Amino acid sequence: EMKPQPETYAQPDLFHISDLFQVFKKRMWAFFGSFALVVLSTAYFTWKQVPIYVATTSIYVGRNSDQALLPDYRPTYASYLTNERNIQTQIHILKSVPVLSRVVKQLGLADPEADPYRFDAIVHRLRRRVSISRIEDTDLLRISVSSSDPTEARDIANTLARVYQQRNIEKSIEYSRNAISWLTEQIADLKDKLEKSEQRLLDYQSQEKPLLLSSMEAGHVNELKEDYVRVQAQIIETQTLIESLLRLLKEGEYTLSIPVFFESDILRELNAKIVDAELRLQELSQRYLPKHPKIEKQQKEILSLKAKLLDEVKKILKGLQIKHEILRTRLDNLADAIARQDQEIIQNNRKRIQYSILQRDADTNKELYNVLVRKLKEVDISAEISENVIDIVEEAEVPQSPVYPKKTMNLLISMGAGIFLGIGLVVLLEYMDRTIKSGDEASAYLGLPVLATIPQIKELTRHGRSPLVGLEEDSPTSKVAEAFRTLRTNIKFSTINRETKNFLVTSTNPKEGKSVVTVNLGLSFARTEKRTLLVDTDLRKPILHRYLDLPGNRGITNYLVGEVDDIAAVIQPTGIENLHLLASGPKPPNPAELLESERMRSLISQLKSQFDFVIYDSSPVGSVVDASILGTQLDAVLFIIYAGKTDKNHIRQAIGQLQKVQARICGLVVNGLDLKSAGYKYYYYYGYGREEEAPAEMTAMAPGKTQKG
Repeated sequence: EMKPQPETYAQPDLFHISDLFQVFKKRMWAFFGSFALVVLSTAYFTWKQVPIYVATTSIYVGRNSDQALLPDYRPTYASYLTNERNIQTQIHILKSVPVLSRVVKQLGLADPEADPYRFDAIVHRLRRRVSISRIEDTDLLRISVSSSDPTEARDIANTLARVYQQRNIEKSIEYSRNAISWLTEQIADLKDKLEKSEQRLLDYQSQEKPLLLSSMEAGHVNELKEDYVRVQAQIIETQTLIESLLRLLKEGEYTLSIPVFFESDILRELNAKIVDAELRLQELSQRYLPKHPKIEKQQKEILSLKAKLLDEVKKILKGLQIKHEILRTRLDNLADAIARQDQEIIQNNRKRIQYSILQRDADTNKELYNVLVRKLKEVDISAEISENVIDIVEEAEVPQSPVYPKKTMNLLISMGAGIFLGIGLVVLLEYMDRTIKSGDEASAYLGLPVLATIPQIKELTRHGRSPLVGLEEDSPTSKVAEAFRTLRTNIKFSTINRETKNFLVTSTNPKEGKSVVTVNLGLSFARTEKRTLLVDTDLRKPILHRYLDLPGNRGITNYLVGEVDDIAAVIQPTGIENLHLLASGPKPPNPAELLESERMRSLISQLKSQFDFVIYDSSPVGSVVDASILGTQLDAVLFIIYAGKTDKNHIRQAIGQLQKVQARICGLVVNGLDLKSAGYKYYYYYGYGREEEAPAEMTAMAPGKTQKG
């Protein structure tokens, strides 16, 4: 017995390049539609646009070489930077309103007096149509003018160049005249200032007679300062000697380390005698006792020499103290002399500063006067020399072809944009398409085997036509016939290990072709000499009797409600050998309760014993619970999916609902497959065996026809 499938779903296989080809093949209309829309709309707007022509003239803007004759001219890096700024300035002048206004006037494009508003509007429009650019690494400017009239573009470009050239000459003359006038006024004013400053200088010289610091006075001041430093050093030295001698007298120690001993011959002589006497005393001490007369005599001699040394040191100390006082007095006198001399210098400096101020004022006025006089002469010389040389290098000609719109470029760009938009639209449509479109996709997404893929039957979409008629009129070896043979075979193999005699055929939503599959699957089983019964358990919207052109007023509901005791009384022959129909009958108010009744269970067992195959056509799973009720009572469930129609999530929910009630799903059938967009493998599969013998059942589908045998 078939076990219920777990509620898990496999992930789709990796995307293959062939899948991409099939996607584009299926949605070719979207790709070419968007491509055509972009290209045609671009072409329409491109050809509707007014053509724009551009005329170009070139002018030279440079510094006049004659300026090199002027005294102040120096070719430096700064002059190069100045020239760069000058070029940018001229570009702005060329596009200025005054220059463009003169162009408009000369060409007679508008009259500022008659209509000033229109004149201003034309000037500003012209400003947007004029483009000025510098030709790289040159002093040439390119003037480009755009217009819908090529002749007008040429005239505006040439007129702008000539107006700019004339303006440059006029401005040069105007600058020179203004400079001469200004310099003349400044010179007259400065001449008066110069005369007054020179007079003030003369008056001060006669009144104050400012002293000039001579080199002798400066040397005297320096000598005083040097003497002051020298006396100060002597005082420090003398003070040091005095302190050393005082310490010597206090301690009673006599040493030659004091500089005084080296400077005084008497002190050196006495010190030497004392040293000799002490050495003699040491020799006598080694031979005689301390009280010996010779030792006492020698000790007295040493004391006498030290007393003489002390007297001499006192004399020297007295002399040093006198010298120290003399040096202190001299230092004070030098300080007073330096102070007096500094005061005199300060007073003289004040007079000299005032004199220098007056002198500098006079010199400055004189220098400015000379500069202005020289500049006036230079302006007179350069009055006829323009600072900028404007030369028209190349006049504009009438342009032969427009620069805008660029038709070829626009078309090429639109083609590229159309391709990208088409690809994007195809990808977007495919991404938004949440339906299952092939058997492989159904198997991969739902994790269930696909028993067959049924090609699309065009007659199903025609109103007033039975799908069986379309099937009958099709070729016996048609792809549809082959698909149902494949379905019949796969069902047999999928149930080979167990007895499976009754099937439930259902789908997610209505109009997915489950009833068409039911009828044709039953027909396929009947043609293998198997007694087959079709049971219409779609009690809400029965349709099997219409497909077989049989009455539907009596059927399974009559049996379930007890109106009929023998089920054979409501089973109808279809006119096709081995194929029978148990129609739905009258619509009951409680179809779910009838299908779940014990009488229904008994009927299922009874029909299973009477027929080789019993196929139940049920209501869609997504609409009502009828299919879930029957799915638990039958051997297997065949789930129909209409390609490209039902949302994947809805399908998965419907199958999940069947699996929750432990219905036995034997496989999937993908219906309504468009073979032209489904891929080469379907074309090849259903086209193979075209010359083989066609099954007899596909030629006997006309309503009312029967075959015996």
